[in-house]
Amino acid sequence: TVREAAERWAPDGVAIRFGVEITYDSRYEVAIRDHLRSHEYDYVIGSVHVYAGSPYSRDRVAGWVAGRSIAETMAPYFDEVERAIRSELFDTLGHLDFVKRYLVPHVTAADLAAAPELYERLLVALVETGTALEVNTSGLRQAAGETYPSAAVVARYQLLGGTRISAGSDAHQKDAFASGLEAGYGVVAAAGFRELAFRRGGERLAI
Repeated sequence: TVREAAERWAPDGVAIRFGVEITYDSRYEVAIRDHLRSHEYDYVIGSVHVYAGSPYSRDRVAGWVAGRSIAETMAPYFDEVERAIRSELFDTLGHLDFVKRYLVPHVTAADLAAAPELYERLLVALVETGTALEVNTSGLRQAAGETYPSAAVVARYQLLGGTRISAGSDAHQKDAFASGLEAGYGVVAAAGFRELAFRRGGERLAI
């Protein structure tokens, strides 16, 4: 296995840790659950993405938004995010409102900030399941111009009783490694959090 190969080449006494991000799609939840049951990851992030054929894909989003309220616009994505959280498959829910990347300029960050009630059910689900919320800083490099989710949403999560939070740069290129993390940590701290939540094997860690 990958783990066995890594441990074979690791210096003596160095523990190898494996984290993974998995795209959540409710159509494949059984397969995801089976995969996680048979693979020993130390840390698992679950994220909802935008794919070809999605109403939010580049070639469809304008038509999807036209004539719909913001609640109707967001419903398919946020429904899937809630299913991901309620599945309890993941240590952390990645980039909660990543869909903002595709909605600009049709729906802006300001538009979403004016409708905080849309986030409430997601934050409650995180609290009830004990799933950590990720502050993802890739939005600072993208059209959204803010973290996924915003500082206001992170603050609301804390007020609702959220205790587990993490931050990540979501770097797909080496020059983006750790990009925006200082700002992400600032969002976490401003909301009143003093620890980041992780897991190593069966052990939960607060750092």
